[in-house]
Amino acid sequence: MTAKPQRALPTPLAPLPDFHSQAFHADPFASLAAVRAESPVYYLEAEFAAMWLITGFEEASEALRDPRLSAGAARHVAVRPGSEIFERLMPEHLLNSDPPDHTRLRRLISQAFTPRFVEQRRTRIQALADELIDAVASRGAMDFVADFALPLPIIVIAELLGVPATDRDLLKRWSELVFRALSRPASDDDLAQAERFAAYIDQLVSKKRAAPEDDLISRMVTVEDEGSRLSDREILSMIVLLIFAGHETTAKLLSNSLLALLSTPDQLALLTADPARIPAAVEELLRVCGPVLGVTPRFALEPIELGGQTINPGEMVMVCVGAANHDPQAFARPDQIDFERPAQKHLAFGRGIHFCVGAPLARLEAEIALATLLRRLPNIRLACAPHELAWEGNISLRGPVEIPVRF
Repeated sequence: MTAKPQRALPTPLAPLPDFHSQAFHADPFASLAAVRAESPVYYLEAEFAAMWLITGFEEASEALRDPRLSAGAARHVAVRPGSEIFERLMPEHLLNSDPPDHTRLRRLISQAFTPRFVEQRRTRIQALADELIDAVASRGAMDFVADFALPLPIIVIAELLGVPATDRDLLKRWSELVFRALSRPASDDDLAQAERFAAYIDQLVSKKRAAPEDDLISRMVTVEDEGSRLSDREILSMIVLLIFAGHETTAKLLSNSLLALLSTPDQLALLTADPARIPAAVEELLRVCGPVLGVTPRFALEPIELGGQTINPGEMVMVCVGAANHDPQAFARPDQIDFERPAQKHLAFGRGIHFCVGAPLARLEAEIALATLLRRLPNIRLACAPHELAWEGNISLRGPVEIPVRF
C-alpha cells in the first residue's frame, strides 16, 4: 500500500463509491461525477490502496501523457488484490513499462500486430458474426452475452494468435481468471490455474518457433528490430494481455453498446436507417459506455501539480478514463448518446505512449457486430427490465453478466 501523504487532503466524500457494487456498475458515472465535482483530482483510500483518482478530462489527458507518472513502477508494487496472478502471467508487458523499455516493446509489437494484419481478418470476423446469429435465429431469443458478445472476440483473438480451436474454452477460462484477479486475492486454485496457463503459452510459443505459421504468435517470435527481439517473458506477457484485452474488454464493449442502443430507440433507429454511421457510432459508444473505467495505475516519480493538487513522489494515480469521457467541461450533454455529435477525441483507448495497441481490432469487431445485429435482427429488444440485469466489474472494467433479448 502506498504511504498516505503527510499534508492536508480534501475531506473524503460520504460515501465514496463502492467500486464492486451492482449499483455502481449499473451506472458508475453519476457516482464518479460527484467525485469530479468535489475535485477532478481526488485523493481516496480504496480497499487495497491509497490513490489519486483522476476524473476530469483535461486532467486525465495530461496525466496519461506525463512521463513523470510511471506505469513501470506498478510492476514492483502490489496494486491489485490478485497481484500474484499478474506477476506470473504478465511480468513484462506494454502497460507496466516506461521508456526506453516501452519504446522497444512497442516498436516490436507494432511490427507484428499491424493495422493491415488486423484488417485482413475483416471477412473472417464477418463470417463469425453471421454464424453466431445463424445459431440463434430460429429461437427468437438469446442471451446476448453468452451467445454473441463472449464467443465472437474469443474466437477472433484465438485465431489471430494461432491457438487451436479445441483450446478456445481454455482461453476463455483463463481470461476470466485475469479479470477476477483485478478485484480479489488469488486463491490456491487461481494460482494453480495461472501456472497451467503460463505453461500452455510457453508450449505454444515453442511450437510456433519450431514451425511458424501466419499468426500473431509466430510474428512475435520472429520479429526483430535493430538486433532486438522479444524475450520469452515479454512474449508470454503480451499474449496474456492480448487474450485478456481481446476477450474481456471487447465482449464488454459489445454488451454495453447493445444495452445503450436498446435504451435509446431514436439513436438505434438512426443507425438502422443509415448503417454508414456505424464507425462514428462506435466512437460515441466507446465514449459513453466503453468498458474500461480506469487504466493501469501510475506512480509519481517527482512532485506533480495536477488539477489544483500536489501529487507527491511514490503516490499512486488511477486515471479514470470512463469518468473523463463524461466530463461536461469536455462534452456537451456528456451522458447522452448522440450519433450526430461532432467528432471529438475520447480516452476510451487511453492517450500518449500507452494508447491501446489493440484499438484497430476492437473497433473492427464492434463495427462488424453492430452492422450484423442491425441487418440480421432489426427488431432486437431487451427481454427483461433494465434494473433486473446483473453486473460485474471493479475499478478498471465493467459489463453486464447477461443480456436476455428477443427478436
